[in-house]
Amino acid sequence: MEINICKIKSVTLLKVLAQYEKKNCLSFINSGILHKVTWHLYRYPNSLDQWMKSGAEACKLSSALLVEQLRLYKVFIRYGYCISDFSNMFTSLCMWLSVPTIEKLMENNVMIEYCAITKEVYLILEVLVCRLPNFYSDVREKTEDVAEGKDTWSWSQFGSIIDLALEWVQVKNIAPLTRLFNCQNSVGEIRSLQDSEINSLLWVISSVLNMLSSVLKAVIPEDFTSLPNGRLSWLPEFVPKVGLEIIKNGYFRFSENGSIVDYLCRLRIENGRELAISSTCCIQGLVRVVDFVDKLIQHANLEIHQKPSKFESAPEEDKILANGILKFCAVEVQYSLTNLMKQIMNKWQSTKLVEIFSRGGPAPGVGVGWGASDGGYWSLNTLLTQQEARLLVDLLEISEIPPTAQTLDCALTACLTVGPGNSSVIDKLLNFMFRVPVLKYLNLGIEKFLSVKQGFSPFKWDYEEDEYLLFANALATHFRNRWLTVKKKQKSTGEKINHKSKKKDARFLETIDENMDESNQESLSSLKLEWAYQRLPLPTHWFLSAISTVNFMKIDSTGETYMEMPENFLEVSKAGLFFLLGIEAIPASLTSEFFSPVECVTVVWKLHAISVVLLSGMGVLEDEKSRDVYETLQNIYGKIVDEKELHKSLQFESEIHKNYPTFIETLVEQFAAESYGDVLFGRQIAMYLHRSVEASVRLAAWNGLSNARALELLPPLDKCFSKAEGYLEPIEDDEKILEAYVKSWVGGALDRAAKRSSMSFALVLHHLSSFIFGDVVGDMLSLRNKLVKSLLRDYSRKQQQHEGMLVKLICYYNKSDRVYEIERRLQLLKQICDGNLASVEKIESCIKLNYLI
Repeated sequence: MEINICKIKSVTLLKVLAQYEKKNCLSFINSGILHKVTWHLYRYPNSLDQWMKSGAEACKLSSALLVEQLRLYKVFIRYGYCISDFSNMFTSLCMWLSVPTIEKLMENNVMIEYCAITKEVYLILEVLVCRLPNFYSDVREKTEDVAEGKDTWSWSQFGSIIDLALEWVQVKNIAPLTRLFNCQNSVGEIRSLQDSEINSLLWVISSVLNMLSSVLKAVIPEDFTSLPNGRLSWLPEFVPKVGLEIIKNGYFRFSENGSIVDYLCRLRIENGRELAISSTCCIQGLVRVVDFVDKLIQHANLEIHQKPSKFESAPEEDKILANGILKFCAVEVQYSLTNLMKQIMNKWQSTKLVEIFSRGGPAPGVGVGWGASDGGYWSLNTLLTQQEARLLVDLLEISEIPPTAQTLDCALTACLTVGPGNSSVIDKLLNFMFRVPVLKYLNLGIEKFLSVKQGFSPFKWDYEEDEYLLFANALATHFRNRWLTVKKKQKSTGEKINHKSKKKDARFLETIDENMDESNQESLSSLKLEWAYQRLPLPTHWFLSAISTVNFMKIDSTGETYMEMPENFLEVSKAGLFFLLGIEAIPASLTSEFFSPVECVTVVWKLHAISVVLLSGMGVLEDEKSRDVYETLQNIYGKIVDEKELHKSLQFESEIHKNYPTFIETLVEQFAAESYGDVLFGRQIAMYLHRSVEASVRLAAWNGLSNARALELLPPLDKCFSKAEGYLEPIEDDEKILEAYVKSWVGGALDRAAKRSSMSFALVLHHLSSFIFGDVVGDMLSLRNKLVKSLLRDYSRKQQQHEGMLVKLICYYNKSDRVYEIERRLQLLKQICDGNLASVEKIESCIKLNYLI
């Protein structure tokens, strides 16, 4: 049989078409195309010796063709087709399932080709295991789609397959693997295995272990409590057999000798990416096998559990198996977990910028690394990172270690490394993080932070057990719904949206919180990986969503927009604030060699998040506990803002959205309508007047407050959560903002603010005084003259109301030459007054009368 590249590529093309659409599979079956391109799988093969004698080049081509044929067949099995046909090809595949004479493969340089076929066969078997009913089910149910040609797979067909798989597990019987894993001294070695050959062998072992783990998982009952006394009446023979082979072949350190896990861990750290990926997959498969074996053994009705003294003379392997493999090697598992967490924390920053794209999805070529120094999502770097995240999940599930700062930070980091198609990894990480013990640990971290950090004081209350449970459920549910559900385009109502109503009523930025119908869109008609309507990889600020996505806009049949609040939005917000403070406090109170992913999120996103939570009303601030948490977060972020050295460091428009001023207008409306001058709400609004904030955002905040007559509701400068210098320096030089200050002055929006010592009047006093009476040159001279004339005209009309304010403006100067400076300022006003000299003279006499000069 002649094999060429064209044949191989034609099978690859059919595989892609089959993955894309299920109906293509039926077409290939009905037309006979599938049989024509896979008939080699049914043909009884020549012996291994005859295969090798065909030559290295022929083996390479036949291996490539068989691999592609097996991958094509696997697609059909995943859809539920052609399952019964596997029995017909099993005999022809047995040669690839059993352990060969590896030395001969090495001599003929066909190790890689043989292992590639073996790996694919075991991967198909793993998919077939998914079609097995639970081992203890009384009824072997067939799928509902039998009419469409779908079949099930039975346990009776799997006995010989498990025996063949165990041959690969028995590494002490495979001389090259024994030498490789250092299980015994090297004797008569032909040559050292090359890295590519080691990698091929590891992939075979990984596929075998993962297939066995799937088999063992299918044995575990869905609910142990439904069993008599919670025990299995009997175990299939292969369960203890698998466990004993793991123990006997030194996968873990059951004696003073090294272990295979030790070797794989060293290989993962010290060698290249390909070996690191395959060794990580091996460890993951091993961990799953051992975990499932332990669960089945512990729930079995074994005599050794009931009368342990009777079995004191039993072999050591039997005792280890009965007591639990993981229990015996807990130290080694913990060591592996610690090293893995260090690797994840070390590498995540080098891959976090891989493929940053907007809602349009990835650009062409970005998946293979265009424009990304560390490669795209299909690069070895990213594949390794994602595989390490999967292994982390499994190790966290079996280790049962108490929560620590390192495990929590690592879980948050791993969430950022997972890409499309791996939402189950995120789901398991959420299960780990949002448990009552973890939340209690966060609370301890908060208490330690408040007691050791200067400027903070401990809370005078404690959380109750039921509150922790409520927080855990609320957060886990929220993050799953927010990040793991499938997005769907908004359904058209056939009506135009009332944009005026939308601007008035929508309490969020439409462009920040996507408005999508999140009904389950998972399609069983295709195996293609969807990028457009899912939310992975997570943005670095994903953990802020619990407090930044509490509102949703709906459209009724008339096209009008209205707000619909989730029933538990307040609980989610409280839980989100607590979680945010916890993950902020723990890294701040500990010294670590790694950066927490929380610290890598800019303060801009965090300030925005705690602003959004106020859009829903005063509920969060009316609760004593969440109010204290909110105030503490403000103080933390205020210190961060104070430490910023660069001017305009709070770039809300560039980091959040270009239409951020629209959000500010809505937030200010909420503040004016519901806050009644609440200090914490006022401090949050005042933050948008900070000099490091963009001018457009500051202007939107000021105009909104002025129009709503809410400037007086802002707290004094000394009660803001950032230092006063940040609001006052550098001197304002934006023309629109200076004009807005004068407009508010003239319009009377500052009258009450001046009486209440609000920070809004302090800002106007400082910036207008410094600008008008400072060194003004060039084009700014005309602006200064314009502002002065407006103030003087206003004074001439409202002398009684605004005289005190104007006096404060002129006398705003605290240096030693104060008298001289005030006189200079009066002379300057006389020069600019333009017909309002009488007003300047009145204000001058008022100043002298009050002995201010």
